[in-house]
Amino acid sequence: MTREWSREELLVTFNLYCRIPFAKTKANNPAVTEVAKLIGRSPAAVAMKLGNFGSFDPALKAQGITGLVRASKADKAIWNEFHKNWEALAVESEVASTGLLGEESRDLEVAPEVGQRPRRKFIAVERQITGPTEITREVRVRLYQRFFRDTVLASYGCACCVCGNPIPELLTAAHIVGWSEREDLRVNPRNGLCLCALHHAAFDSGLWAVNESYTILVSRYVRDYLPNVVVDFDFMQYDNRDLRLPDKFWPEKDFFEQHRKRKFQMQCWRDALAERHQTMSKDISENEPKKAWEAWKKQQSEQVEHSIPLSKQDLRGLFDFLKRKSAPPCDHTLGDNAVSARAQASCGQDTAVASSTRRLL
Repeated sequence: MTREWSREELLVTFNLYCRIPFAKTKANNPAVTEVAKLIGRSPAAVAMKLGNFGSFDPALKAQGITGLVRASKADKAIWNEFHKNWEALAVESEVASTGLLGEESRDLEVAPEVGQRPRRKFIAVERQITGPTEITREVRVRLYQRFFRDTVLASYGCACCVCGNPIPELLTAAHIVGWSEREDLRVNPRNGLCLCALHHAAFDSGLWAVNESYTILVSRYVRDYLPNVVVDFDFMQYDNRDLRLPDKFWPEKDFFEQHRKRKFQMQCWRDALAERHQTMSKDISENEPKKAWEAWKKQQSEQVEHSIPLSKQDLRGLFDFLKRKSAPPCDHTLGDNAVSARAQASCGQDTAVASSTRRLL
């Protein structure tokens, strides 16, 4: 009589499904063999269960990969549980896997390719531990990050989805919607990209983004550094190219839209602001100073108040930026009791444009 799969066995097997490429969910894979031995199942049974999980993945279906068709209700239930609450199930499955495999085996079994050395662990601690509550918090953060990193890197074949860099020490699991912005997306692999350190930093800075067609968009700010061999090689050659998608857990288009609004459009907005500053400064030099200055202030104020929704952190960044950029590069007295815009900036006082941003804070 066939033994029913326990919840712990399903959790450990789904954890393995997340951490290895789907093409390697075979009975002869050492990782599959090891899990099978520890849970008392045959490698073929574990490989079949991995195929059952694959049958639910829309990313695989989009590639014409159907997985196996005899998945049980319990398989579907575990799949749904993970997708409803990635954080809770990630911790539960990590604890179950570590308990069976041990910490060392758990880390080594997800090496990118046969023959490559195991990658180092890059785990950040939120803050210094001060008591039992902090210990629990740190452990959970470690489990979140380990699960997220292993799942994202495995989904992308352990290579940067922009440039294809395969060096494990240079790869990171980047969040599309930031860690601090949405707690419910911290562990969701569909909110992740496998990026090299360079393209991760550039993505977080809004120097490039991805549109609704999974096409890479490079910021105009980067173009300002052309001609430059390094900029052209690291960024411009990928502009308007398709992002390399993972074999499973395709990134959500809505998450890319949020990134464009929060990071990429912010960078584009700053580029446009600097350009408008140069234009209006020229007008002030050639036309009536006070009239041109008032028109420029109104234009900047309207742009700030009708821009995309921004967090207080974003607005504070804009405030600092506007303080540096808002004063025209020429001295004109704007009234009997007014000081020049240049003098205001040099004295560290708020200009009218910066004040319009401060009101939003």
